[in-house]
Amino acid sequence: MSMFDPCGSLVWCYPVKWVLVMFPVLLSSSKFFFVSSGLGLLFDEIIKKLLIEWKPSMKSFSSSVMLPMGLFMTILLLNWMSMFPFSFPVSTHFSANLAMCFPMWFGGLVYMGRKFPLETLAHLVPTGSPIILTPLLVMIEVVSTLIRPLSLSVRLLANMMAGHMVMALLSEMIIKSPFYIAPLAGVVLAVMTAFELAVCLIQAYVFSKLITLYWDENKL
Repeated sequence: MSMFDPCGSLVWCYPVKWVLVMFPVLLSSSKFFFVSSGLGLLFDEIIKKLLIEWKPSMKSFSSSVMLPMGLFMTILLLNWMSMFPFSFPVSTHFSANLAMCFPMWFGGLVYMGRKFPLETLAHLVPTGSPIILTPLLVMIEVVSTLIRPLSLSVRLLANMMAGHMVMALLSEMIIKSPFYIAPLAGVVLAVMTAFELAVCLIQAYVFSKLITLYWDENKL
């Protein structure tokens, strides 16, 4: 069975992709259920905290705060779904990460260029910099601005892939190790799995938070 096979089965001959589509339902808002689960209440609390934190970063369009929230939810679900056995790890692919961050980054850049053209040009030259170094500083600022979506995509790719590789190595250790070492390796793998679930949440937060910081810099 291959993790890249969309028809691979997990349990009871059900395809993995159909098992994974039920995962977002477990994280749905508690208002959709008669009895709220602990996981749903925790997720609602996380969303409220993030909305309060991100609104100051979008002064002009506070209603657009749902854009980074949607990005956070998408990345979080993709990261957590990649933790299932034989599932396709979307967030470990550069093209998928770039497709998620580039439109939002480019949209904020275009908005700033249209509404604040002078501030956009002035941002390319740091305050108090020598005049003779202005051309060089402008080139550096332009390059640093253009590589932001690339750095965001690589950061998410590297962090998620590193965790998956460590878990794969630990799994191989459990399979090939003697019986008296296998329980210890199993405990380490369980701890690593819990740690990787937390990393999925942290990486989704960092990714969406950096987008809001770029918007804040663009006076959104």
